[in-house]
Amino acid sequence: MTTSPGSLFELCKNAQWESASFLVKDMVPGEDLTEQLFWKDFDGRNACLISCGLSAPVPFIKALLDLGADGPYGKSLCETTNVHQNTPLHYACYQDAPCPLLIKMLVTRFPAALEMKDDDEETPLEMAERRMPDYSAEEVPHPHHNLVLAVDMLRYMTAEEIAALPEDPDQIRDVVEECV
Repeated sequence: MTTSPGSLFELCKNAQWESASFLVKDMVPGEDLTEQLFWKDFDGRNACLISCGLSAPVPFIKALLDLGADGPYGKSLCETTNVHQNTPLHYACYQDAPCPLLIKMLVTRFPAALEMKDDDEETPLEMAERRMPDYSAEEVPHPHHNLVLAVDMLRYMTAEEIAALPEDPDQIRDVVEECV
């Protein structure tokens, strides 16, 4: 299947996850696949960065990361950055309700991202903290529970502890709460 450069990116940018999933499933390893996975727009964003920033389904992002494990210049898709030095973990942590499974997957694949700073000198933790509303733990409204969970994961746990978290979101919450 021949696709134009940036086709996967455009589908992801428009949150067309089902179409993007079909495109990814039809791709075979080689130049076309690498070009689609690592193609960047003027801001340096690729399909993975956009997907992490738009809260794509975790299985879709996992498929992208699996296919992009051996990227150009020895960098995996998980290690890519935009022109502002934001990693996929930065994008995931900028959400109002970051997905704990996505954070676990990104940290497991590229632990160094925890300490990477963007052009604003912010780590993913600092970016998530900046997004936190000013609530006490007892009064956090439901939409922000995952943001609080993400901040606690990044603040109180090591990369190894995050990687060892269970796959079940409720179990992740229980383990993280024990660490706080």
